Amino acid sequence: QAAAGAKRLLEAMGIKTLAELQAAPWQQFIDTARANRGAGATGPTIDGVNLPASVFDPVASPISKGIPLIMSTTETESASWGAPVDPIDDRALNTLVKGATNLSDADVGSYIDIYKANHPGKDNAYIGQLILTQWGFTDRVTTQAERKAAQAADGGAPIYYFYFAHHTDVRGDRLHAPHTSEIP
Repeated sequence: QAAAGAKRLLEAMGIKTLAELQAAPWQQFIDTARANRGAGATGPTIDGVNLPASVFDPVASPISKGIPLIMSTTETESASWGAPVDPIDDRALNTLVKGATNLSDADVGSYIDIYKANHPGKDNAYIGQLILTQWGFTDRVTTQAERKAAQAADGGAPIYYFYFAHHTDVRGDRLHAPHTSEIP
């Protein structure tokens, strides 16, 4: 999976040689990964030796059964990871959600409508942050917490999980509750 992700990222960047790879600016990697969701999947590489299996899939790892865990997610994690911060129009919001979710056009419209109905009066950038956070962070973290909780119920160490939604006034509150804002 890691090798396939690296290959997709290099192809998206047009890199064919080691020299081109070494000469590429770091920002090009970030920009290409953001523009090509799924190109260059990140995360730990399961190699069967140092990391013998996924830590949370399909269950929490028995290696850490006795270790307590604190997990959290913030309301707009994605504001720190490429979601819009500045105002966007409806077309840009649709494009953003379509790219992040691969849903059909009709489903993208319905999905956005649900968020707008539940957050009346909020701007499209905020709605985009919420959707990208739910799609890319909150659901995964919640699944991990549920799997650790199941392990705790079977005699494992406890899990402490929280959702952080306190808005910061940084950048005129356009970040809302971004990644790491729960740490202080």
